[in-house]
Amino acid sequence: MVFEDIITNNKLEIKNALISVYDKKGIADFVKELENLEVEIFSTGKTKEVIEKNGNKTRGFSEYTKQKKPKNLKRLQSGLYEGILLHPEKEMHETYMQKKGIEKIDMVVCNLYPIEDKLEKIYSNYETPIYKKIEEHISRENLEKIKGLKKREVMNKIISYKNLGSIIEVGKVSLIRASAKAALEYGDIAIVTNPDSYNEIISELEENENFLSEKRILNLAKDAFIYTNNYEKSIVEVLKSKN
Repeated sequence: MVFEDIITNNKLEIKNALISVYDKKGIADFVKELENLEVEIFSTGKTKEVIEKNGNKTRGFSEYTKQKKPKNLKRLQSGLYEGILLHPEKEMHETYMQKKGIEKIDMVVCNLYPIEDKLEKIYSNYETPIYKKIEEHISRENLEKIKGLKKREVMNKIISYKNLGSIIEVGKVSLIRASAKAALEYGDIAIVTNPDSYNEIISELEENENFLSEKRILNLAKDAFIYTNNYEKSIVEVLKSKN
């Protein structure tokens, strides 16, 4: 029997990192430590502002991809996913990467604006008393059905599909899932979604000359899939409450 899932002693050298985070706790210090290890940083938006404000160097996503996209598409640039999903040890991938001048991305650091927080922000914009607002949106029959529900449950029912759609992350979720997929399939990228793991990652890099173990890579990928799964559960919860 062949045991394909046995963890080996393979390691991944971290030479660059792609960073786009909502939760910026500890990110400036994390980047500083990565720079001390001569890891090249690519970032975008407010993440880039925070990194540069702290005196650290970073290049924009467009400098990596050589593409310029509208704000809502900047994390969906094909060049990012070529660097994440292509595997240099596969001959066809290597040929394509060499032809296009694609540099492999070694680490992606990414987390999301929690749906819960975005919903609360929308709910707080309602200026009229909650039940008066409800009466404007639903029939008397349906109003009777939701009496006694908690405020959050009620608000889930009346939030518009348009408002819900407007707050759902696409680019960052795609970056996380693509990176986690590549980590499982090839073990050639680290996906970091939890700021609490920054110190452990830096310690391992310092102790192993910029290398992360396969065990670390796989555990980070597992955490990433759990993270995006919980994010989508929050969306599904709202949608189910509207039935």
